Amino acid sequence: MGRPWTADGFRSSWGKLSDCAGIGDLTFHDLRRTAVVRLAIAGATVPQRDVHRAYTTRADLARTTSFLIMGLVGIIIASIVNVFLASSIVQLAISVVGFIVFVGLTAYDMQRITVCQSACRPS
Repeated sequence: MGRPWTADGFRSSWGKLSDCAGIGDLTFHDLRRTAVVRLAIAGATVPQRDVHRAYTTRADLARTTSFLIMGLVGIIIASIVNVFLASSIVQLAISVVGFIVFVGLTAYDMQRITVCQSACRPS
């Protein structure tokens, strides 16, 4: 087949091809951004868009799982308390923290799925 792309090799090839096509000021990141915007318009969820943006990390997210679960329990407790308080500020805080917690848990699950898939692939 061939060798895998390196960052410098890809950057060099992209620069040559975009200059040849007359779109020298267009970066590869611009294309990724456009794709994500089109996914959002089509109704894709944030975790689905994150997968298509190819956001990956080499950090082990298992360390953060206990904090995310504690955050989830905190969201549930705050939601129950807010039923009686009916505070829009608390509701906003719950929404923001909930978004962060669920994006973190989704990233952790995606990392586990990716590791599981790569371990199950035949060599």
